[in-house]
Amino acid sequence: MQRIQFDYFHGMEAGQYSFYRIPKMLFTAECFRSLSCEAKVLYGLMLDRMGLSIKNRWIDEEDSSGDFLNTRARVMRSSSGT
Repeated sequence: MQRIQFDYFHGMEAGQYSFYRIPKMLFTAECFRSLSCEAKVLYGLMLDRMGLSIKNRWIDEEDSSGDFLNTRARVMRSSSGT
């Protein structure tokens, strides 16, 4: 089996990549302990989409929440990195 070699990030190099944010409390709070890691990652994907909606001013006027539509296919594409 071929061994894959990865370089470490140095200094500001990590800033050139985009990341999904997943709230730490999903991993530390007792009430979320039963959620699967997949569900927690899905929450991070949805949080990212909500941020995009707010950035583009796709906001519900009644409750000031962001508005977005995610299909299962889009979620699957997001989670597979394509």
